[in-house]
Amino acid sequence: MRRLVVVAVVAFVAGGGLGAFLVYKLHTEHEVTQPKPPPDQAFSPVTEEKAAVLANRFRPRLMFDSAERWHPLALEGFFAEGTQRFCDRRRDRTVTCEPLTGLDDFTTRSAEAGTLGRSTFVDVAGAGGFKQYRDSGSPEAIYYRVSHSNTRFYVDYWLFYRFNHFEGFDTTCAKLIRKVVRLPTCDEHEGDWEGVTLVTKPGSEDELDYAAYAAHKGVFRYPADQLDVRGGRPAVFVAFGSHASYPVPCPKNCVQPIAIAGLVDTPETSTDGSVQWARNDDDCDARPGNPGSCLQPLPRPEFDNRAWTAWPGLWGETCGDRCGVANSPNAPASPGLQSRFQAPWCSSQGGIVTCDGVAQGCSDWLGPVVVALACDPRLLGQGLRVPRELDAGPLVLAVSSVDKVSATRPGIVQVLDEQPLRPGTVVRLSNGRPETQVLIRAQDGPKVLEARFDPIPARAPGAEPLTPAETTFAVTIGAGPTAVGRRNGEEVGPVEERTVRLPAPPG
Repeated sequence: MRRLVVVAVVAFVAGGGLGAFLVYKLHTEHEVTQPKPPPDQAFSPVTEEKAAVLANRFRPRLMFDSAERWHPLALEGFFAEGTQRFCDRRRDRTVTCEPLTGLDDFTTRSAEAGTLGRSTFVDVAGAGGFKQYRDSGSPEAIYYRVSHSNTRFYVDYWLFYRFNHFEGFDTTCAKLIRKVVRLPTCDEHEGDWEGVTLVTKPGSEDELDYAAYAAHKGVFRYPADQLDVRGGRPAVFVAFGSHASYPVPCPKNCVQPIAIAGLVDTPETSTDGSVQWARNDDDCDARPGNPGSCLQPLPRPEFDNRAWTAWPGLWGETCGDRCGVANSPNAPASPGLQSRFQAPWCSSQGGIVTCDGVAQGCSDWLGPVVVALACDPRLLGQGLRVPRELDAGPLVLAVSSVDKVSATRPGIVQVLDEQPLRPGTVVRLSNGRPETQVLIRAQDGPKVLEARFDPIPARAPGAEPLTPAETTFAVTIGAGPTAVGRRNGEEVGPVEERTVRLPAPPG
């Protein structure tokens, strides 16, 4: 029997789930989108054309500090500089590097690295040394990705910087904090992916509801009416060197929104916002195939196994020696491996994760390593709204009649595993209600199926209560893979499904 794990529902969002995400996200083609999902459920696609329109409509205005030395780079121009190298740090700690000749070369090498490429990284400075950390006229751009869930559009903007500079707080106090608490107040590394997510009002394509600003280890939400919105586009104030995103400027005595050990405010670099990005007022064509545009779509790893978006290596060399420590801090992971990409409808503050749409659907809870999910939206919404602990409820899932998992919070049962369900597996639901949804993720060979069932029949007002037989449901995984539901001997098909193909293993 495969190992099954039940954990707190926030773990898959907060932890990132690098290895498990590769099982779930690295697809080569989107083979089936049938039947078409309703707009407030999981798996809702956004076409390239609509994504480009929304990305351009809400494109943030970047406001830099007067001391800033780095700006968001277009990767095509960045790799065309010819100074970067693609490196592999082996188990014996030896490092081999090859020169990169351009973005196509990097795309090829990162795709060849595949899921085993966690030891690979880009040497940003290359043979040119530290001087290559300074921008020198390279083309600049913002990358974007648009998704749809909970009747909202989530427009992610991603910014790549050559270097993360955060060494100005090496005071006696900062050294003591690093020694006692073992948390860094110095953060120097090559490469830096930062950004912001802009979210529309429910059912709207034209109005912003809130923004989620990425600042160091957290993502923080702010209502749209609190933002500095200019021409429908909110301002993003970028911290000097660290490139954390904030909704307001801070010229001096700034602190990060996360305190060390909950006791000591972490210092932040200045964010005076006195310098507008040179391309803020450009007329951008955000559609794919416009390499010179100031808006570029992130390649979609679910459609293309060559996409660098989910490359498992690091976007830069570590620079621990600059902070007086070895092999730390690390350069960033690819956007596709970060939680803001995986679940843009969720954000974190002080280690607490909150997600949209808990009353509308269950897509918030289908994390990268969730292989089976039972969700009652009404109970789930109650559990998140009521400021006291509620009973977890009666929902139970059983996988192949052996491993039974009960609800861990109101309205939610998750079965977690590093690998999707296999043909021959049976998932059984007990104590369901008409609102209950069952979602599964299954694999047969290179193909992965994701499907949703509405397993319990609705009852007319005043009708007799559901019988025990009517509150149970079974999903059998078949070859292909396929998923067939059965209730009271009657076959029930999924209301939503898609099949995707995993990339071939390297070598």
